[in-house]
Amino acid sequence: MFDPSVLTPPAEYVDYIENNTHRNLFQSATFWAQWGAAKAVEVLKLQMPTDGIRDRPPTEADGDKDGWVQVLRHGRWWDKPWDKAYGPWLHTPRWRPTPPPKEQALALLRGASDQFTDEEFALLLKVVESAPEKIEKALV
Repeated sequence: MFDPSVLTPPAEYVDYIENNTHRNLFQSATFWAQWGAAKAVEVLKLQMPTDGIRDRPPTEADGDKDGWVQVLRHGRWWDKPWDKAYGPWLHTPRWRPTPPPKEQALALLRGASDQFTDEEFALLLKVVESAPEKIEKALV
């Protein structure tokens, strides 16, 4: 969802307006209205596509943290659970891809590198990097 509160004007324009009280108020209002509209259009172009993903139905991995995707219905995008979506769909703005287990393990290891000696870290890194890209099931 577009949140206009994240828009802040450029500092140089704010300074100019604050330091030039003789400026025409109508011109100032027009400038800021046009600037705000232009920023909103830029953001909405990214959020409101006219076409969705059509080559496959969404999967659980396509849902956001709450399990929702956006579905095109009657010319509008609606949030629906991924397993109830049909027709054109998109990820929600909250969706983030889940990296494969190997990438997750490498990120965890790199984040904890300061807890190991250089030799230990090199060995662990070599082991994780040599793991298969896809792990079908964990061994229990």
